[in-house]
Formats: sequence, structure tokens, C-alpha cells
Amino acid sequence: MPQRDELIDRLPDAPRAPTMADVARLAGVSTATVSHYLSGRPDLLARMGSDVRERVRSAVDALGYVNNKTARHLRIQRTERICVLLPQLGIPYADRIAKDVDDVARSRGYSAIIVTAQSLEEWRRVIAEVEGGLADGIIGDADGFTEEELADLFGDGSRLGKAHLVLHANADPKGFSVINYDRRSALRLALEHLGSSGRRRIAYLENITNRANPRAQMVRDYVAQSSDMQLVAMVQCASSRARAAEVARDLAGRPTRPDAILVESDFSAVTVIEELQRAGIDVPRDIAVIGCGNAEEGYYANPRLTTIGPTAISLAEPAAHLFDRIQNKAAVPPSRFVLPWTLIVRDSG
Repeated sequence: MPQRDELIDRLPDAPRAPTMADVARLAGVSTATVSHYLSGRPDLLARMGSDVRERVRSAVDALGYVNNKTARHLRIQRTERICVLLPQLGIPYADRIAKDVDDVARSRGYSAIIVTAQSLEEWRRVIAEVEGGLADGIIGDADGFTEEELADLFGDGSRLGKAHLVLHANADPKGFSVINYDRRSALRLALEHLGSSGRRRIAYLENITNRANPRAQMVRDYVAQSSDMQLVAMVQCASSRARAAEVARDLAGRPTRPDAILVESDFSAVTVIEELQRAGIDVPRDIAVIGCGNAEEGYYANPRLTTIGPTAISLAEPAAHLFDRIQNKAAVPPSRFVLPWTLIVRDSG
């Protein structure tokens, strides 16, 4: 490989700061090929032979070329960023959303910005920042928002300048695409399963949130309508394994313990099982435990965790659709995707 000075000598008219055209001349390729190489996109790199990639890489290194992404973004009128808006991190379902979107983003030459927000005001702020140029679009988990609140955020979609994909239990696509999932129906199946198994004293450990929780309300309503079930505890703790462990110890020490515990996180449900076992309580004979999310950790717990969740978790297809809308919004209409949730019965409940 020639030294840097030798290579620059071949470009007597090159400016002090090398340009993409300089890299292309030195490598003996087109500027489009250099651009494809610098994008890092696997689909574009795959079209280039290994010798071409090596020549471009060598020219970039030799010239000390630094890709000016700001100039590129101004030219193409895109940031090449996507905003992933989640209520919280550290729970299996949210982490999987972030990973799936990031994988698709990378394949399209994009990067993902992960933001957490729960309240309407926080969502308004993030949407305004995206519309103002933070990113080219949003994929957001709007769990817990009512139809009226979604209308407040998005209207019919006509005022939005960027592409949006919203995860919600039952929202309709109105200028923005949606992924529908119904955790509440799966949770109802879990309650029915517990009732048919003779469980009567129910504890519900929900995630820590500043919003109304429609799943928690559904549990209250279900138990209230049951003639023989009792809701003995409802605690916001599931998004913290340490806090869930404290609550499990408290429940285990009560004179009248619950005979079933529903937990809004598989990770915390596994922690609850471990704490109950430390207290000498048999799961599921004494207390049944059901988690949420269908995380891999639950499958390998002892006993294996009964849970609610999607049987196959992948947002690759809807994420790819969002990028198609970003790149050609006028030709790609809003769409609906469905991610079914169900009860997955194993050993713990």
C-alpha cells in the first residue's frame, strides 16, 4: 500500500481537505460507489466486490477523509435517524422493540435514537422535536393512551410531516401506521386460567408508571365481577426487580397469602419465584406465578414461567414499512400490523 504522501502527490490540484471526489479518483471508482461504501449499508456493500471495497477503504485512510454527514443530510433532506419512543427500558418487550428497530435501521444506513416518555406532555415534546428535525420518523409504544389522547397527539395524521408508527392495543391507522396487540385479552386468559385452576386470592404487580394502567384496571374489573376471586394486593413494582423482590417477601410473610401472583414483567416474575422459594413456598403448589412478555429467561426459570406474550416477537416487517414510508411517503400508505398476544402455560402457574 503506497504511503499517504505518495497518494496525495497524485492529486496535485486536490484541496487541503479531501473531498469524496478525491477519494473516488484515488480509488478509481465513481463518487456513488464511495457514497455507498461510506453509508455502511450491508445491501449496498454487498454489491461491491471485495477489491473495490478495499480500494475505497485504502483511499479514505490515505487521504484522511472524514465523511461530512451534516452536508449529506442537508443535501438529501433527511437526518438518517429514527426515534424509538418507549415508556421505559429494562423490560423484555421494550428492549426487543429497540433491538428490532435498531437492526432494521442499521440495514437501511440509519441510526436509532432511543427515548423514554410516558406522559402526553413528554410525547408532545418528542414529536415536536422529531418534526423539527431530530429524526426522520418515530416508532412509539403508546401503551395506555386512550383513543382521544392519540387523536390529541396525532390528529388524523395529516398535520404530521414525518412518518410515524404507533404500537397500541386497538388504534386504527389514521395518517400513521399502527401495530395492534391486545395484552388485555391475553391477561384475561391468564385470569380465566387461574380461576379454572382454583386460584382465588390474586396479587397483581404492575409496572411503575405515572399513567393510568388499562391492564391493572381490567384486573380490578374482572375480579370485582367474579363471585369467588379476591384482589388481595396491587402494587407498582414490576419494572424494578429489587422492588418486586421486596413485595414478594411481604406477600410471603402475610398470614393470608395470595395463591396467585400476576407480574407485568417476566424478569420480575422470575425474581418473585426465587424469593418465594427462599421463603419455603412451593411454586406453583402454594402460589402460582404468571409473568408478562414471553422473555427467554422465563423459559429457563425453575419452574418454567407461565406467561402472557407474543409467541414470536419481531418488529422487522413493520419497521421496514416505516423506513419505506420515510423514503417514499407519498407512495406507501399507512398500514396496520397485528402482533397477537396469548397465554403460554408452562409450570409456574
